[in-house]
Amino acid sequence: MTALEYAWHSRQGNLTPDNRDYCGISKASVTTLCVLADGATGCPTGGDLAKALVCRLLEGFLRLSQPASIAGMVGLLLEAHAGLRRKHPADSASYIIALMGEGPTVTTLHAGDCRLGRLTNQGSIRWLTRVHTLANAIQDLDERTLRLSPDRHLLTRSFRAKRFQTPDCVIHEFDERDRGILIASDGFWADLPEDEQLELLQGIPTGKLTSPDDVSCLFLPHPMGDQGRALLVAQRDASGQRPENLILATRETGA
Repeated sequence: MTALEYAWHSRQGNLTPDNRDYCGISKASVTTLCVLADGATGCPTGGDLAKALVCRLLEGFLRLSQPASIAGMVGLLLEAHAGLRRKHPADSASYIIALMGEGPTVTTLHAGDCRLGRLTNQGSIRWLTRVHTLANAIQDLDERTLRLSPDRHLLTRSFRAKRFQTPDCVIHEFDERDRGILIASDGFWADLPEDEQLELLQGIPTGKLTSPDDVSCLFLPHPMGDQGRALLVAQRDASGQRPENLILATRETGA
């Protein structure tokens, strides 16, 4: 049995003393769960909330008695909100959840400005999910206008203590000719030029990135087919260490 192919790229920005992007991956039977959470920079402990949210979703996913569904994941989000809102009354986070099985579809649930994209056969990135920001609250904007708008930093939906906000839930179909899919924080899709995005995906050393925000992206080169039955193996950096903001969970190890 082969290992699940994935690559987690994350670099801390200079807006906060910690990297507030956290990623989680888990597998149950033929279903793969990927979660990316981005703690808000203006909150006291946004990174702690992002990490706690990822851990709770991974743990809840492994407890499900039925195959993961949209209703099941919304239920886990409600549980996480009830459990975290008192500990993080002033924090918020954007998140995206991606569920993949053996077919050519990916189901996403998201709130905020983390996104799902596809790396096309031509080598360009096409972003698929709509972000929840003031910039595009009234009408959709083209990608360049959205990236440059100062209002994109003002979120209209996120994971926050005050009240639970229902995520957008979408089923996406993919072309088997695509090179892969990715989920990314706004530091990646909004702050980096596309050439820097592609270099980061390819593992090309880029030196100092142009984004002041944390830059993070999870790339899965072959999300469909045999990947559904692949093993989940820890990613290691050049020193042999697993990234601190990458959390893996199986029924054997937990989150």
